[in-house]
Amino acid sequence: MFASSYPRNKEGLIVFPDDRVLRHRIFPVEIPLPAKNNLYMIEEIVLYLTKPDDLVLDPMAGGGSLMYSAKHGRVITLIEIEPEHAEGLNKNRPSFEGDITIIEGDCRLLLPWPPVVDLIVFSPPYSNQIKSSSGMPVYDSEQRAVAEGITSYVSHPGNLSRLNDFLFNRAMKDVYSLCFQSLKPGGYMAIIINIDVMLAKRKM
Repeated sequence: MFASSYPRNKEGLIVFPDDRVLRHRIFPVEIPLPAKNNLYMIEEIVLYLTKPDDLVLDPMAGGGSLMYSAKHGRVITLIEIEPEHAEGLNKNRPSFEGDITIIEGDCRLLLPWPPVVDLIVFSPPYSNQIKSSSGMPVYDSEQRAVAEGITSYVSHPGNLSRLNDFLFNRAMKDVYSLCFQSLKPGGYMAIIINIDVMLAKRKM
């Protein structure tokens, strides 16, 4: 059973521990993002869907949560479009054991790879991240919540967070297709949206 060591609430949903203390301890450089994937959740996804020596890819690495799972013998590859975030990932890399590769670039230009990836796991960016009136990032176009203190979340012109909802959805369709083409037959893609994890499996 997935994440069997963690408690469930009355609705049957898994309750992962707060990872903020752990994150501050193991990531020397904090990468400013409006949201970060729970480290315990990412770890459980990797353990459940892969085995040692499997290749795991995050095409939109952000804060680099996937690095935490390299200790389990998985081969981790991170792609990050934002130069400042990629620099932070490289600074944090020595704090983690295991096989970790960090690539700075746009996943839409780097993918598809040959179908060699066992698991792709990532959290897509929020669309409409920049408010034109203030230039400040927001969490998404529905919430319109200003991310206090996060003034440099997006700088790369290819960052999908700059797009309106319509163009964002079209671009993400291309991202999903490129990711799916990079999976081995039988490989998985786990997409983390808010608190939900959507799984897709590539068939033979």
